[in-house]
Amino acid sequence: MQTAMIRKQTNALKTVIMPHANTIIRRTLMDIADKMGSDTVVENDDLRSKIELYGDMIRRICFVYMKQEADVEDMFQNVFLKYIRKKRPFENAEHEKAWFIRVTINECKNFLNCWFHKKVDLDVDLDRFCIEKNTLEYDILHAVQKLERKYRVVVYLYYYEGFSLREISAILNQKENTIYTWHSRAKEQLKKELGEELFNESEL
Repeated sequence: MQTAMIRKQTNALKTVIMPHANTIIRRTLMDIADKMGSDTVVENDDLRSKIELYGDMIRRICFVYMKQEADVEDMFQNVFLKYIRKKRPFENAEHEKAWFIRVTINECKNFLNCWFHKKVDLDVDLDRFCIEKNTLEYDILHAVQKLERKYRVVVYLYYYEGFSLREISAILNQKENTIYTWHSRAKEQLKKELGEELFNESEL
């Protein structure tokens, strides 16, 4: 199994440059405070710690689904807005991380189900995410963004977050065989998109 090598190269997703941590945390806290009409959110240490812990992961999942930076920002805020309104505690750290992943995916799906985004296919906003062109990482990420959304999220969760296909089936609430099929089809499409030589070089 090439999993270790695959994850190393699929860090193409990691080249999606996240805004400076303090900047995005402060901005997110202020935006959530504005939506909730409560300035105390800005000083919420628990929310701040969750943004620090899961912020990059959530933004990258949003990027897997979205094609525009503004949409990524909106979904990012919505996820943490749902967190701060959540009443029931998590069972453990794994349950907490899985919750953030599921909520992020559901927020993105709900957004993309609106009429406008069903009818309009916006260009991938890779340049806004500071990814260097003419690199293997850029080519891989561009190819991944051309996949169907259900394939993209499997690629991300498997290769970057390190979840097994069985775990992904639970997170996405899909049959395990379905996830295996999506993963296989994603690899075939990436091979076709990248070409034999570049696909092999990418170690996907």
